[in-house]
Amino acid sequence: MSDGAFGLSPGEPPATRPPPAIAAPGVVGWLRANLFRTWYDTLLTLAVLYVLWLVVPDVVRWALGDAVWSGEAAACRAAGGACWAFVAEKWRFILFGTFPADQHWRPTLAMLLTMGVLLASADRRFWGPGCWCCGRLGWGRRGC
Repeated sequence: MSDGAFGLSPGEPPATRPPPAIAAPGVVGWLRANLFRTWYDTLLTLAVLYVLWLVVPDVVRWALGDAVWSGEAAACRAAGGACWAFVAEKWRFILFGTFPADQHWRPTLAMLLTMGVLLASADRRFWGPGCWCCGRLGWGRRGC
């Protein structure tokens, strides 16, 4: 019968327990455990790295190297890269669409609240029934 503390029987000496498993330390250990555990993990990792090797340099060249940062539409068409001048000019339309300009505060508030909830949910203090906000909101131990 185990006492539950460490899985030991009441009369069992601690020396008979097996030592804890030690994972390979460092970056190499993490890579082996997460990216190269089996042959298909290795194959998938190498395939993704190859696709990234092909795609990332072209995307960076398009987004930064060949980009037009200011100017007219003709300059954007001639450059062949990203047209950040267009994004700077049309950022309100990109964010809000055809929503009325005097009502932009509503989607802005919705975006800020959504980002706040996402950031708060990333903090473990907000997880589970005993989070710090429950007492302040009067919910006690019922959960958030």
